[in-house]
Amino acid sequence: MKISIIKNREKKHNTILFLMGIGLLLIGWSLISYWLRQPILVPGPMATAEEIGKIVISSQFGPILGNTLLRFGAGFALTMFLAALFGIAAGLSPGLARVFAPFISLIKAVPTMAIILLAIIWLKSNLAPILVVFLISFPVLYWSWKTGIEETDGKLLEMAKLYRVGKVKTLCEIYLPSARPYVLSGISSALGLGFKVGIGAEVLCQPRFGIGTAMQIEKSNLNTAGVFAWALICVVLVVVMDQLAKRVFFRGQEKRKI
Repeated sequence: MKISIIKNREKKHNTILFLMGIGLLLIGWSLISYWLRQPILVPGPMATAEEIGKIVISSQFGPILGNTLLRFGAGFALTMFLAALFGIAAGLSPGLARVFAPFISLIKAVPTMAIILLAIIWLKSNLAPILVVFLISFPVLYWSWKTGIEETDGKLLEMAKLYRVGKVKTLCEIYLPSARPYVLSGISSALGLGFKVGIGAEVLCQPRFGIGTAMQIEKSNLNTAGVFAWALICVVLVVVMDQLAKRVFFRGQEKRKI
């Protein structure tokens, strides 16, 4: 009972601090906008809020949002599957980790803009962002899986061997729970990073429907408030996706504790 009360107090305290941070950001934003007095450079919060309202009620909002999320979802799902497959294999086998190392280093070393441009050259405008999201997110999640597997408690593995626990059960009951915190951290990082570069790819490859395309149109029309509005919509989307990912990955852990 006491523990739950303490946790509730901590949540309320953290929520208050979070809201205070948002308030400070809004105040700072308003002051900069007022000081510059040039909406084309920094529009105020109210002007941006009005643009968000116009965007949300427009008939194009659904197709734009849906297509961007579909591309990002496809790229990120591919990343999740292949990063888990190769990351677990590398964590279990140092030899495979050495084989994979040059490929991972190559992907990490290539400039993001080069990856976007190559994707545009190789693929159609609708598919290029998917490849970009995959290539940028993959190293992050690969290392999360690899590190999580490698950091598994050796004593637990010795007990599994002693009691002749099968390899599949050892993987599911020992390795995967051990990797969970690392993977969750990797997902949080990869979500924001992958979404940002996916939008960047859309800005350059200009698919028919996409947030990046919409931002480029607003920029061409010198509507900075519209660019700010889409940027804030992206922030909200990443926060929502991050929270959903945390709930999904922690749900199984909470059931075990109960």
